[in-house]
Amino acid sequence: DMGGPMVAYVGAEWRIEEPRLPEIGWLPPRPPDASKVEEIRAALLRDVEGDVVRAAAVPDNYFAGKALHKYALLCLVAEALHEPAALVVLLPKLKAAFAPFVAGTNANPMLYDRTWGGLVTRRGLQPGQQQADFGSAYYNDHHYHWGYFVQTAAIIAHFDPAWGASHRAFVESLVRDVSNPSRGDAHFCLWRSFDWFSGHSWSQGLFESGDGKDQESTSEEVNYHYAMMLWGLATRNTKLERLGRLMTQVATRSIQTYFLMDSRCQAHSAEFVRNRATGIFFENKVHYTTWFGSNAEYIHGIQMLPMTPISEVVRLPEFVTEEWKILDGLAQSVSSGWKSVLHMNLAIIDSVRAFEVLRSCALDDGLSRTWALFWAATRPPPR
Repeated sequence: DMGGPMVAYVGAEWRIEEPRLPEIGWLPPRPPDASKVEEIRAALLRDVEGDVVRAAAVPDNYFAGKALHKYALLCLVAEALHEPAALVVLLPKLKAAFAPFVAGTNANPMLYDRTWGGLVTRRGLQPGQQQADFGSAYYNDHHYHWGYFVQTAAIIAHFDPAWGASHRAFVESLVRDVSNPSRGDAHFCLWRSFDWFSGHSWSQGLFESGDGKDQESTSEEVNYHYAMMLWGLATRNTKLERLGRLMTQVATRSIQTYFLMDSRCQAHSAEFVRNRATGIFFENKVHYTTWFGSNAEYIHGIQMLPMTPISEVVRLPEFVTEEWKILDGLAQSVSSGWKSVLHMNLAIIDSVRAFEVLRSCALDDGLSRTWALFWAATRPPPR
């Protein structure tokens, strides 16, 4: 078994108990370094002028969601820095960019599928286009993709509860598509992505796979659970908020056991553990690679992005310190947007060095300069 040695238990049911759930809310649990606030403010006032509608008007809904989320996070920085004028500029643009997805007038509309009971995207239903949106029309990666949309909606609703109320049906259809908890829901299947026995979600959707289902982006899975939690907070839906917190904690335990491999990891061979990140974790094997390439920055970076307040619950300083020993040289040499992803991770253990790099390096397409600097400036001091 890819989860390590199995132990037999005799019983009629499983009882899962997490004694403590994550307490993280909208913002990091500490303010930004006061010496860096004005630089972050200047970046914010530049970034809010971006064309949100244009950035989200792309045919691939994964990248559209990343674009929406990128600008939504700016709203939280504006709140933290007491910049209401930035919110006045940004919120209407964010709502306008979100609207086509609700109306089904975006470049790649979502459709309801009566066969499997869920949401699919039109582009992937065209002949020969099964892999469009990374296979989203066949239910692949929905727990990655919809997290960006749900979290964007949650942030808008945080500032405009009336908007949240009027968009509740759409947003919660995304939640029901990924993790419907109700056997009484006739329109969506139960727990499409999340596997309570394994403690994490699986990709592959309806596609056949000789090695079983898989997962390669645990950070985007957690981003979905965190988004569900935030949507519950924004709409005062306590059950949904607590479900999001519970799924975040269960996934965190699993991720720290099987995917982010520090020197204490017992789930894999000692030789494989030295990679520190699993790459693609299949049901029948682990493969130190990704579906889009075998560069080390891809393998490790896809387990990092997006960095949000919940990330510090999953990526602990002890693990990051061990992982950074094999990433340091690479992080210095890479020049693409992955450089920013790697240095967002470095900020967990060395915020000073990371902040300096994040001031000017190339950025991931889902990351703004503002959020990069804000994240680094809100990291705790080194232990």
